[in-house]
Amino acid sequence: MSPGDPEADPAALARAQKKAAEIVLEDESWRRSLTDEQASRLLDEALKRADAWLARAARAGPLTEDSAYAAADEARRVLTQGTGTRGQ
Repeated sequence: MSPGDPEADPAALARAQKKAAEIVLEDESWRRSLTDEQASRLLDEALKRADAWLARAARAGPLTEDSAYAAADEARRVLTQGTGTRGQ
């Protein structure tokens, strides 16, 4: 981070990460045809992607309530792509 970059608020980042995970976990329809092991790996990747999205957003400026929803959308894209391409 360069000297002029804003510092991310760790508490705000943690809250947004938790909220994004809760949003993603509300809908389990993406895992219908997956084994528990496959679903776990895909979910881990999706949540890592959401966390990375939020970390970038936090470095760019203060997180808003919408930030968690945007990060959850990013995670859902991973889940959708992962289940849509599985077995191909």
